[in-house]
Order: sequence, then C-alpha cells, then structure tokens
Amino acid sequence: MPTLFNILLIIHIFGGGLSLILGLLILLSKKGNQTHRKIGLVYFYTMLIASLVALPMSYMHTNYFLFIIGIFSTYMLLTGVRYLRNKNMENIKLTDWLISGMMLLFGLAFVILGTYNIIN
Repeated sequence: MPTLFNILLIIHIFGGGLSLILGLLILLSKKGNQTHRKIGLVYFYTMLIASLVALPMSYMHTNYFLFIIGIFSTYMLLTGVRYLRNKNMENIKLTDWLISGMMLLFGLAFVILGTYNIIN
C-alpha cells in the first residue's frame, strides 16, 4: 500500500514532468496566440500543483532545499499570473501585497535559517 509521501511524490513528478514538456511547447508556440495561452494556463496549474505538493513532502522528509524551491516557485507563479492580469500599477490589489509580504517573510526566515546553520 502506497504511503502518503509516495502518493505526493507521484503527483509532484507528474506535475513537474508535464510542466517541463508544456514549457517547451510554450517556447515553440507564437507568443500571445490562443495555443500559447491555453498551454500556458495548463502549465501554470501543473507547475502550481508540483510546487505546492513539494511543501508537505519537504516537511515529511525534512528537506529545507525542497521547501525553499517550493515557496519560490509558488511565489513566481502567482506573481507572474497576477502581472499578466494587471499589467499596470493602478490595478495593484491587496492580494498582490499579501503575496509579496508573505515572500518577504519567507525570505527573511530563509536568511535567518541560513545564518543560523552557518554559525552552528
């Protein structure tokens, strides 16, 4: 019987692998056309799934590097999609501030953790 970690690992590999293939297709398609947008949307969700699933996996096997990559990937995906929807500074919403604020807090935590590990 598969463990929870193995199930998450399968989801993570599927999402990450599919997003790699979709990323190549996005690069090969003409920017802005319907195909590019549709593949980009599927890419966003597969990559989001892979990065979010990495968070509990990193907790289960205590892997700080995987956790940091999961946080940064999620942040980049969310800010990227927010930018595409709101291309000017007049449309900045509370959501954008919350996403940036959370990344600031995680970034500070990563610096503190790294400094602590170097000292000890």
